Amino acid sequence: MLLRAIELVVRHHPSLPPVLDRVSLDLAAGELVAIVGANGSGKSTLARALAGLVQLESGTISGPAHRGPRVGLVLQDPAAQLVAVTVADELALGPQHAGVAAPQVASIAESNARLQHLEQVWAREPATLSGGQQQRVATAAIAACDVEVLVLDEPTALLDEPSRRAFAARIRSLAGSRAVAWITQEPDEVAACDRVVVLDAGALVWHGSTDAWLADPTIAATWDLDLPAAARIAHALAARGVSVAGGARAATLDEVIATLSDGAVSG
Repeated sequence: MLLRAIELVVRHHPSLPPVLDRVSLDLAAGELVAIVGANGSGKSTLARALAGLVQLESGTISGPAHRGPRVGLVLQDPAAQLVAVTVADELALGPQHAGVAAPQVASIAESNARLQHLEQVWAREPATLSGGQQQRVATAAIAACDVEVLVLDEPTALLDEPSRRAFAARIRSLAGSRAVAWITQEPDEVAACDRVVVLDAGALVWHGSTDAWLADPTIAATWDLDLPAAARIAHALAARGVSVAGGARAATLDEVIATLSDGAVSG
């Protein structure tokens, strides 16, 4: 287990209810976990708590061998965390501060640039890049810090649709030996994850596999959350006695349309 959070409580003022109320969460290597909930449910506070950026009233966060986990946080607004003159410098900052030898710093920076397809903007100033490019730089820079847990706080919220899809397509490659906690309000991004965690009023109210999340539309509806369009269509057809191959776990609308076009329905 790369991170184990037990009974986390965060309260901004003694007279106010807790923003996080006894939240427990485990994150394992290679896992991509969606953290969802309405605005004000405590998602961003949980992100900052996992990264050690807010004070806990109570609770513990531990990592392997009972030490603190190495956690990196990517924010909604990438410009808020980009500080270097060039993309190359940005990706080198983390390894340099960790005392990595210069040849290894260059190798780490270049490999993370390739992973996020940043080679063509390697020498550019981050402030001159598009929002999608800046978000890829911010993600690559945090990944270059050799973090064990990567926390993404709605990183696609400010991106246009093509940039959002492109960013989401690369998230799985960031896992590997890491755990990724992805705070998102996008149903398709949730469907790309392995597990789903639901927060409501600061409490963890549901958690389970993504398959379970997609298979039962009443779970998302309980907290006024949406399923991907493909899953909603599959459930609507099922309610009319028509089953679609792949069911609610169908990843895209194209797959649902292809299934219907192939005549792979029964009812």
